[in-house]
Amino acid sequence: MNPTLQIVMYHYIRDLPNTPFPRIKGMLTSDFRQQLDGLRNRYEMATLESALAFLQGNYIPTRDLCLLTFDDGLKEHYTDVTPLLMEHRIQGLFFAITSCVQGSHVASVHMNHFLMAALDFDVYRATFLQRLREVAPQTPMATEIDTSAAHRMYRWDSLEVASFKYLFNFILDWRVRDQVLRTLFEEQIGTEDAFSPTLYFTWEEARQMQDAGMLIGGHSHQHQRHSGAEQSGGRHDEHSADDSRSRRFGRSTLDVKALRGSG
Repeated sequence: MNPTLQIVMYHYIRDLPNTPFPRIKGMLTSDFRQQLDGLRNRYEMATLESALAFLQGNYIPTRDLCLLTFDDGLKEHYTDVTPLLMEHRIQGLFFAITSCVQGSHVASVHMNHFLMAALDFDVYRATFLQRLREVAPQTPMATEIDTSAAHRMYRWDSLEVASFKYLFNFILDWRVRDQVLRTLFEEQIGTEDAFSPTLYFTWEEARQMQDAGMLIGGHSHQHQRHSGAEQSGGRHDEHSADDSRSRRFGRSTLDVKALRGSG
């Protein structure tokens, strides 16, 4: 059988029970360590170079390849993940939201995650939708969306959570959504200026990761999802991310962009 390339993507990897937000949906650090052992036993752990050589037909591994990627530039990717990858001699590809790495911004998708982790979901959803009605009375609500599409997109969530996340990420005008979201986030959790440095790694930490053999790429500048009518905004977001990385690293960083997820 011909060898294949498997790519595994991670987001939150943390010691969840001992964090202020134990309900965040992520992987336990201890489980990640065990998974690394299992992956190394099953696969040849790829670097970007070996993965590209394989895809171009210039390298034939003796067993399947596995490449690890990490989205959003989270602080634990520096404090916990990189040391484990170094211990196992595995290269990781880390895709940062560049406006967040700069230290005072929290991506909307993460605000939503942490509000859902901090509050009872029904209370949060009701409060969010009520504020939304006050700001934009004509905005579609969760009861008006395609629940089958929501379930396909968020198959691991309950239908209620999936419908809300689908509304949040795909239906609402992000400018109106974020106006409501930032107010709720500051009321319930704190300011972006205070929270952002606890959630994301810094440029200096990214340099240390790169020096340790990891690769740093861009996962957009602000992690906003753009509709077809807003594609120019999406392209501007990507160029802003490229410019931010280039100013700090030159052109030595990973010139590959991870697609924005749906959160």
